[in-house]
Amino acid sequence: MKKKMTLLALEKDFSGKIREIIALANSLVDLYNVEIFFLNSSNDSIIINSKIKVSIYNPQVLECRKFYTDLFKDSDVVISTDEEFSKYVIKYAKCKTILWAHKERNFVKDKLLSKYDLIVVPNKYLKNHYLGCNDNVIIINDAIELPKDKKLASGDNLIFIGRLTKDKKIENLIDIFAKVQKEIKTNLIIIGVGEERKNLEDYLKKSKIPNVYFKGLLNKSEMENELLESSLYVTCAEKDTSNLSMLEAMSYGVPVVAFSDILDDTSFIVDDINGYLIENRDEDIMYERIKTVLTDREKRENLSLCAKEKSLEFDIYSLKIEWIKIL
Repeated sequence: MKKKMTLLALEKDFSGKIREIIALANSLVDLYNVEIFFLNSSNDSIIINSKIKVSIYNPQVLECRKFYTDLFKDSDVVISTDEEFSKYVIKYAKCKTILWAHKERNFVKDKLLSKYDLIVVPNKYLKNHYLGCNDNVIIINDAIELPKDKKLASGDNLIFIGRLTKDKKIENLIDIFAKVQKEIKTNLIIIGVGEERKNLEDYLKKSKIPNVYFKGLLNKSEMENELLESSLYVTCAEKDTSNLSMLEAMSYGVPVVAFSDILDDTSFIVDDINGYLIENRDEDIMYERIKTVLTDREKRENLSLCAKEKSLEFDIYSLKIEWIKIL
């Protein structure tokens, strides 16, 4: 008889983390009875295996005890992706509990975090961070579902995917783009939501920079279309804790240009082979690298092929064995 796995995907929007959660569920559905609980009903952005039980809950029920007793009933393992719900997981789940963490912890909740049976993180930086509150912290790399279509991106747009927050430095990205488009006709596509959107739109109006498009949240097919019309994934973000969006772009043959300090581990980007890593947050060099990709067709094709090849190492179906070991 299959064991039951309960996944709590309680983010308010379908972020890269949500896409990874569903990718994991899809890969394990033949081995486990998988149930996923969402707060958001806009799940048309993801393809979910029909064998997976999906439930959508209104945020108002999250304070209700019965919700959690029913939620964890008969579960053999509960995987939560948000420590904000730790008090409910620890109190009501009478089974193995795992926190799958993609961001820095809330120190106020250290006592609760110490009670998880295991904490899973995607890199060394977060492992060291969480070892301060729990001795059982392991690394399992971020992973993606590879596109079924082997077609490579062939457009000329620049693209960014992520939350619109100050630490993403999107205003800096817009400034670099403005410099690029004075010489080369292209567009900047920004996919995501966040509290900085209005400020960024106001900045665009004030600076009168054309051809920048905010797309908000897209479903899977829309996201795929935007990636296939892109030439380069560009980010000026400060220290990040996840490379999911970059890996997703690479899986479509879209190379990444980023500052070298963006992640604790940037080994998936090999400079001048499958993308570019810019030292010292030098925006002038970033501008030059973008211009190279947009003007040198042979270079771009080589970067694209190598980006696609590297992404294969992060296929969720290849990494699921790491999850099976701990479940």
